[in-house]
Amino acid sequence: MNNSYTIRLLADGVSHVSLVTTDCQDASIADFFLNHNIDDILAERGALLFRGFPVKEDQDFSQLVSCLAKEELTYQERSTQRKKTAKGVYTSTEYPAAKTIANHSENAFQYVVLGKILFYAHQAPL
Repeated sequence: MNNSYTIRLLADGVSHVSLVTTDCQDASIADFFLNHNIDDILAERGALLFRGFPVKEDQDFSQLVSCLAKEELTYQERSTQRKKTAKGVYTSTEYPAAKTIANHSENAFQYVVLGKILFYAHQAPL
């Protein structure tokens, strides 16, 4: 497998997000994690955005979460309805789009907090 990655700022004037891209069909995010110190990149930039990697399903993303997380945080004290789609993966909400979700502090009552938070878009925004 010949993985070729590019790491750059997301956009001019946006210094807190690094964009990681690949044009290899068989590129592996797990290989990227093995060959790069993610914690150093996050400490410098704050956020990483991956594009072009073969994360096709919620289960693929769940495997990625397992690589990054030492243990799974139990999802308690829910503020809105969500559906679990894979181990450690939930929908953003099951609340009807026509309704408004009041301001809230998600998981504010957890005693243990996350060191990292991960988001996955099955369909890229327009």
